[in-house]
Amino acid sequence: MNSSISNFKTADNALWARSAIITAAMVATYAVLVPYFFPNGGPPQDQFSENLYRAEDFIFSAAHIEVVVTGSSKSARLNKGNLPVNYANLSFAGGTATTGLRLIERLRRFPEVVLIEMNESLLREPDEKLVASTSSNRRLKLLGKIPVFRAKYQPVAILNLVFSRYAGSGNTEIAPNKDAFEKMLNAQLTLPPPSSSMKDWSRIIGELKTSIDLLRSRNTVVVLFDIPVDSRIENSDHSRAIKALLLAAFPQGQYHWIAQPQSSLPTTDGVHLTSDSAEKYVAFLTKQIASIYKPNQSTERQ
Repeated sequence: MNSSISNFKTADNALWARSAIITAAMVATYAVLVPYFFPNGGPPQDQFSENLYRAEDFIFSAAHIEVVVTGSSKSARLNKGNLPVNYANLSFAGGTATTGLRLIERLRRFPEVVLIEMNESLLREPDEKLVASTSSNRRLKLLGKIPVFRAKYQPVAILNLVFSRYAGSGNTEIAPNKDAFEKMLNAQLTLPPPSSSMKDWSRIIGELKTSIDLLRSRNTVVVLFDIPVDSRIENSDHSRAIKALLLAAFPQGQYHWIAQPQSSLPTTDGVHLTSDSAEKYVAFLTKQIASIYKPNQSTERQ
């Protein structure tokens, strides 16, 4: 009887050992093959995943990043494919420039130039969950040594990528119809005046000045800008009031501001640039930065 029990335990242990070896082999194979065959990973599953992808790409970029853009979903339209190789975009969907600034501060990675998107999106609170997820030293060491653990290489993302390729689907931009466009536009035009949230604005401006002072103390050139929007929104009382508020807090004589391009750029909903418009704005933006920042010339830094 004892011999039978012993044989059963031995067989059970052997089964567990084989299962562990097979599992380890599968994980190792996945860890090697996925980053090789899918270097860009799979599509994000939701907004947080999209933002996490962007943050991790910045952290583990092999390129020498000199210029970092921080902002909201407006600036997030300036995608990596259009930006120069020495640029990184820490603009997050549903977010604010202060999230990107927090990440830079937490990582202690101060680039030569930081662009800060200046508009009503600053009223949003920074995404502390995203910052915490991408600035843990222990987690960053793991992701640095084993890239397959990064968000874009997760099995669900890779499976979605494979299925989308098989189905022939893509991320084609679909412009809203006229009625939908006008509805989204009117929603922007009916926003309350900034006077209704002056206490928040005072706090945000104070925190932003602290972040800018830190960047400047690290010899980082700080550039303030805003993404072009539909002319009706740009000329609305709400937008004009916010612009006046920000210019008063950050006067042009003391801060670098980039003016809006002279030609109008079409949007999908009044506030987000179309893909073609984003590409044109990147060309405009990089030209403006080149006139402000000249590498290896410390006299050009603030």
